[in-house]
Amino acid sequence: MVLAHLSAHPPAQEKAIWELLLSGWFREPWAAAGVILTALIYFSLRRGRWDRHSIYFSLGCAVLFLALASPIAAIAEDYLFSVHMLQHLLLEVVAVPLLLIGIPKSGARRLLRHSWLRKIAGILGDPIVAWGIGVGMMWLWHWPILFNWTLESRAAHALEHFCFIAAATVFWNAVLDPIESFRLKPFTAVAYLFSACAAHTLLAVLITFAPPGLYSKYSQLADPLGLGDLIRRRWGLDPATDQQMGGAFLWVMGCFIFILFILMVLARYYRQPERDLPLAGSRP
Repeated sequence: MVLAHLSAHPPAQEKAIWELLLSGWFREPWAAAGVILTALIYFSLRRGRWDRHSIYFSLGCAVLFLALASPIAAIAEDYLFSVHMLQHLLLEVVAVPLLLIGIPKSGARRLLRHSWLRKIAGILGDPIVAWGIGVGMMWLWHWPILFNWTLESRAAHALEHFCFIAAATVFWNAVLDPIESFRLKPFTAVAYLFSACAAHTLLAVLITFAPPGLYSKYSQLADPLGLGDLIRRRWGLDPATDQQMGGAFLWVMGCFIFILFILMVLARYYRQPERDLPLAGSRP
């Protein structure tokens, strides 16, 4: 959208757009460093091996980097609530599932050799606990008081993103655990994902139909890059429209991903010979 409008913008706005596209990277150095360090540790432990798991893990790291260290982060923090919602969804329902799919079974088994990790995995692997943490964290951080706090404090914003990634890891691991026998049984997984989709939909409806200004910073733009006039007047993204788009992202994109994984679970179930169907999913 940005590039499509370049030729129609006054020179000052065009300069601001290019400045954002060229210099809006690494806004949060800690995030970029964390993603790079994660990738280095992963490939070090795998001794540089490149296979299907490595591809998925690399894609997950790329999405993390895009969400946290690209111009998306600058627009999300300073200008558009809708882009902020896109950022959260990239973290929770795109990056984390890709990272989990990228962990090989052998690596997971090595981790579970440690008794304390087995105990933690047993607690967090309970579907009620995992569902409550994953969905509850999304609801908690979109409570206006906390959400507005994250826009005023870099430390709070970093904490929010860490909580999202950690909670999403717990949530998705119940469905995508590298050790197949630890995953939820197929129809339990379907109910688990469908109910999460319903919870996201309810939150999206509340945000979409709430009075404009639910997240106050987006009603009074500080406009550090000089893009306020472009966004508000030329693109027509006033606070009400922006808030409604954010709710729509949460509903449509979030539930699309949940439905996609529901279909994946069902396809995996019906592909298995009857003798191979899991009778139970138990954790150590």
